[in-house]
Amino acid sequence: MNILWFCNAPTSEARTLFGLPSNPFGGWLEGLSVALAEAEDVRLTIAFCGVSLGRPVFKTGERIEYVMYHPEGALRESIADILSRVKPDVIHIHGFEFSQHNEIADYIDLSRTVISIQGLKSFYSDHFLLGVEPRSCHSFPITYMGIRRGSLARQKRRFLKSGKSERALLGKAKHIIGRTTWDKACTAVAAPLAEYYVNRETMRSPFYEGKWDPAQMRRHSIFLSQAGYAIKGAHYLLRAASLLRDKYPDLHIEIAGGNMIGGRSLREKMKVSAYGAYLKKLIKRYSLSGAVTFSGVLSAEQMKEAFLRSNVFVLPSTIENSPNSLGEAMLLGVPCVASCVGGVQDMLLDREEGYIYPVNDTVLLAHYIDLVFSDDETAKEMGRRASAHARISHNAKTNVGELLDIYQKIAQRNN
Repeated sequence: MNILWFCNAPTSEARTLFGLPSNPFGGWLEGLSVALAEAEDVRLTIAFCGVSLGRPVFKTGERIEYVMYHPEGALRESIADILSRVKPDVIHIHGFEFSQHNEIADYIDLSRTVISIQGLKSFYSDHFLLGVEPRSCHSFPITYMGIRRGSLARQKRRFLKSGKSERALLGKAKHIIGRTTWDKACTAVAAPLAEYYVNRETMRSPFYEGKWDPAQMRRHSIFLSQAGYAIKGAHYLLRAASLLRDKYPDLHIEIAGGNMIGGRSLREKMKVSAYGAYLKKLIKRYSLSGAVTFSGVLSAEQMKEAFLRSNVFVLPSTIENSPNSLGEAMLLGVPCVASCVGGVQDMLLDREEGYIYPVNDTVLLAHYIDLVFSDDETAKEMGRRASAHARISHNAKTNVGELLDIYQKIAQRNN
C-alpha cells in the first residue's frame, strides 16, 4: 500500500537528507512514521514545504521517501508531479490549520484522503484572548517581533481569517482522524458528512523511558513546555504563582522556548512580541522577575530532562485538543496540573492521575500546585497512575495498527 503524507515540518531524517537546520518541532510524527514504514507492504512518502526551486525534489532515506515542494510556487503542478510519482492508495494530511494544506485539498482526491485534526483555529479563536486584560489587547512593543506580529487583537483576527479556510476544508473532507471528545464534537459541527476515526498519538521515543523521582527534582519548581502565544495561558500561571510566592520564596518557573520578555542584548529585546510584553508586565507586577527563566528551544532529550527536574508540570492553556506535552509528562510520571479545556479531560483523570481545574480559576490552580509541593508521596502515586494510563493511550504498536486499519478501510472503499 502506497501512503503519502503531507506534513508542515520535516522529520530529522529529512532534515539531514536535505541539509536543513535541526528543529525540535513535529517530533511526534517521527516515531509514528518509522513504525509505519516498518509495517509489511507499506511504502511511505512524506511531503513537506521547503525552498525547492522549480519541481518537487525527492530523496530517499533508510525506509522512507521524502519530497520537498514550495507552497507558493506552481502548487497544482507540484502536487501533480508528486501524485504521478507516488501513486498513493491513501493520502494523509496532518493538520489543516496550515494554509498550504487547504490549497492542496483542491488538487487531490478527497475520497481517498484522510485529514488528522491537530489544532482547530476556527474553534481556538474563541479562546485566544481569554484572561488577557482588555487594555493590553491592542498595544504592541516597537520591536521587530512586535511590529511583525502586531497586537494580540490583530493576532486573533489572523486566527479568525485562517479559521475560515480551515472550516471550508472541513466542509469538503470525507475522512477525519481525531482522538478526543472535543475534536469529535467540533467535527460533528464543521464536517457532519465526514467519517470520523479514532487514532491516538505516539509520543517521541525518549519519553517512553525514565521516571520522575522526587529525590532528583528541583523543589518548588514549575515547568511550562511553551508560552509562545496567549492560548498557552502563561498569564494565568503567573497570577497563580503570585499567590504562592510568600509561602514558597524559592518558587521557580522554567519556560521552554526563547526569552519572550527580552534579555539584555538588543537582539533579544527585538524579539519581544505583544504577548511577551504582556508577560513582562505581569512578571514585574507580581514581583516574579527572579523566579522566571526561559530555557531556550529544547531537543526531545533536553525537554525530558526539564520535565524530570521539575516539581510539577503545569498546562494552563486556554484551549487544547490533546497536548503532546501533557502526554509526555504523564509518560514520565511527572505530577501534572492542567486546565479543563478541550480534550484534556480525556487524557488525565482528575484527582487520581493529576489535578484538573477550571481554566480561569487561578486560586484553584495555585491550590493544586501547593498540594503537589507539599506531598511528594501523593504526587508520586498520581504520576505512577498517569504513566500507566499514558502507556496505554500512547502505545506505538497499538496506534500504528489502528492507523493501518483506517488506511485499509479507505483504500478498499476506493478500489
